[in-house]
Amino acid sequence: MVARQTSGRWAVVALGVALLLAVPTTVPVVRAAVAGVDADPPASSALELVGLALGSSAVAHSATAETRGTLGLPDLPALGGVAGLLGGTTRTRVWWSSAEAWRVDTTTTTGERGDYGVGADVVSWDYEGESLTLSRGVNGLPGGDRVRLPRAEDLLPPQAARRVLASVGPDDRLEVLGRRLVAGRVTTGVRAVPGDDRSTLGRVDVWLDDATGLPLELRVVGADGLDALVSTYLDVRLGTPPAAVLEPPAAPGARREVGRPDVVSLADLESPWVLPDQLAGLSSSPTAAGGTAAYGDGLARFAVVPITSRLAGDVLSAARRNGALPLDLPRGETALVGTPLLNLVVARGDDRQHAYVVAGLVDPATLEDAARTLLAEPPPPRSGAGRGGP
Repeated sequence: MVARQTSGRWAVVALGVALLLAVPTTVPVVRAAVAGVDADPPASSALELVGLALGSSAVAHSATAETRGTLGLPDLPALGGVAGLLGGTTRTRVWWSSAEAWRVDTTTTTGERGDYGVGADVVSWDYEGESLTLSRGVNGLPGGDRVRLPRAEDLLPPQAARRVLASVGPDDRLEVLGRRLVAGRVTTGVRAVPGDDRSTLGRVDVWLDDATGLPLELRVVGADGLDALVSTYLDVRLGTPPAAVLEPPAAPGARREVGRPDVVSLADLESPWVLPDQLAGLSSSPTAAGGTAAYGDGLARFAVVPITSRLAGDVLSAARRNGALPLDLPRGETALVGTPLLNLVVARGDDRQHAYVVAGLVDPATLEDAARTLLAEPPPPRSGAGRGGP
């Protein structure tokens, strides 16, 4: 029973992590500031560098990448490969033609997996298991504009850097770092520093290829000064990869299946409540399906995931067994789980219907404030939502 509860606890932590990585964000300050930026390098200002990075998805290339994360999630089935991505070192080979045609091979101790971007869909090939899995896209965007667990390609330097830089808000600070070599190429660095002291981020450094604006390295540093995530290209070759490399294997004898929604997708699809437009003084950015929401207009952000009362009970019990701090909030029961970068509050209302995970790159007081509001003013039902929950 304890093992099952612990798995539930960490699966819910993954919900918050995945939302913060997967919710599409481009805040108005970035859109307005880079709209008139000249797309031809070299750039001379931090905003120009951000503009080049955000516009670099069409830069065709092949590369070898390494991602190192220190979040320390346990390796559980509910998390897929998230634990390894965010809590260890991942090596990948990348062939990128465009946002609609790419391939990323990931090698682990247990085997190799290839993900192929085909238009809006992703086809995954398990070499050892000889199986092909099709994940249908949503809204015409590569891999689906859905809230889901992150995959290896989401943490490649270009994709991860574009997502972080697109989240920079009006109060965050940008600065140019100078030049250095990355993967044998001359790059210029841009640093983003949170302007809100509620953020647990210390800084984010991105190094962009001078010739193309393609991000070649991303370094996320916590407020404690330690690296939380480092993603870098070890080598890179510009130019369109051969078309044959980007085609999923025919594999006539392979097992074929359509991918099922993961624990995060289900949370977004089946969450029953209409979440408020503001929490803890921060405005919301609704997710694709609308059942979950991210709050914040910059590098101080958190996400809210409605969950079932039963799961909330399991998570609360497991969290307390693992040293979580109970919070004294009216009209419900709550617990705080903290890490140097990510903080999380689990809350269940006295009505045994409203229950949430509130997780983010912000201090515990901000999450406590959000949970207090959710318990005191329970959101109304969302029309057409499922009631099963994750």
